[in-house]
Amino acid sequence: MAVAVGSGVQHDGRNLWTTSDSLRSTALNALLGTRERPALGGLHKPSIISQAGRRVECRGLTKPAACMYLAVGQQVAQPEAGLKVFLYEYVTGGGFLDQPFDAIPPSLAQEGLAMRRAVEEDIASLPGALLVSMNDRRFPPTEIHGASVASIESSTRHDSEFARLASAADWTLLIAPEFDGQLERLARRVLNSGGKLLGPSRELIALAADKHRLALQLTEHNVPTPRGRRIARDEPLPLDVQYPCVLKPVDGAGSLGVELIEHPEQVDLRRHTDLRNWRLEEFCPGLAASVAVLCGKASCFPLPACAQLLSDDGRFQYLGGGVPLPETIQARAHRLALAAVAALSEVNGYVGVDLVLGSDPDGGEDVVIEVNPRITTSYVGLRKLCRGNLVCAMLDVAEGRALQLEFDSTPIRFTPHGQVHFLNEARV
Repeated sequence: MAVAVGSGVQHDGRNLWTTSDSLRSTALNALLGTRERPALGGLHKPSIISQAGRRVECRGLTKPAACMYLAVGQQVAQPEAGLKVFLYEYVTGGGFLDQPFDAIPPSLAQEGLAMRRAVEEDIASLPGALLVSMNDRRFPPTEIHGASVASIESSTRHDSEFARLASAADWTLLIAPEFDGQLERLARRVLNSGGKLLGPSRELIALAADKHRLALQLTEHNVPTPRGRRIARDEPLPLDVQYPCVLKPVDGAGSLGVELIEHPEQVDLRRHTDLRNWRLEEFCPGLAASVAVLCGKASCFPLPACAQLLSDDGRFQYLGGGVPLPETIQARAHRLALAAVAALSEVNGYVGVDLVLGSDPDGGEDVVIEVNPRITTSYVGLRKLCRGNLVCAMLDVAEGRALQLEFDSTPIRFTPHGQVHFLNEARV
């Protein structure tokens, strides 16, 4: 349910994006208008919708005014009645059963629960579809009527139920972090049980989970990405690079362990973790953004680009996002996201591409930060603006069917734990 935004909504410009002042102002002017003066200084929202008949061309995408995404020339099919979809979200589905509840990272728990609830609603709304899922008994159960939910209390039962549900489902949709190879292992279990993944291949998951390997792959295909190097846990910060830099675990997720390094004498977080492999990369200022791309047998379709709201404390904590962005900025984000996807192989399902868009209006400073081979938190916001069903769209693209999606143009801001705020009108 969308949350109404009243006149008291505040927008702290320092916490919105790590960006240049000019690009931040452009994005904020288009995105964060409210009926009263926001905290950032009285910005007013110009028209974001292009004039009727005006079109922007992207690979795999024709975008008329009012954000319609349509592959023409084919009929749009509906999912078959009796479709069984197994949704597994790692945090709330039992991935941390061997740990105390208070040891679960709060950011992962919040985002995992928000994504699970959003996707559950979309699966349940498919005509004739049956939602199947697992639930760690320490988390609130699903509120979807008629869903088949296995309540899990032990790691042993977790593994057996996972295999059973994946083998019996028509599709399995995984939402899991990449760290420690978790997402790749889950994908392997699905395939070994005879199940069918509604998502990227094991090979792509393994590549995307290694942020250094991914950067090398993108660079090889002339996709801009920050320059960087591997660095061991006990290795001193190098002196021969230009600071500031960003230090991150090679296989991290959810901004865990990510840190801005101002100078090589800085005491960093590595000594406080057991993680052995890290990547040190140049810091690229700009607008933090993401593009979700639906990928299938024949085409890839980018969804509306989202701004990412990041903390300004040097930890890049994800605070939510906003959508839509101005057309010129969105076009840059789409071009770069599609170029990143094109540099990869066996891309299927929902893929999130994280970007930084620099101050050059032609995109000369834009870079890809990473690729998430799974549903990301922006799903909770995008589904609120989508006039169709994003899970249905994923199934259509996976089966090579035509895709038709239309998105509302109302600016929204969404939080990591699933709240959605409509910014220019009171709405529930």
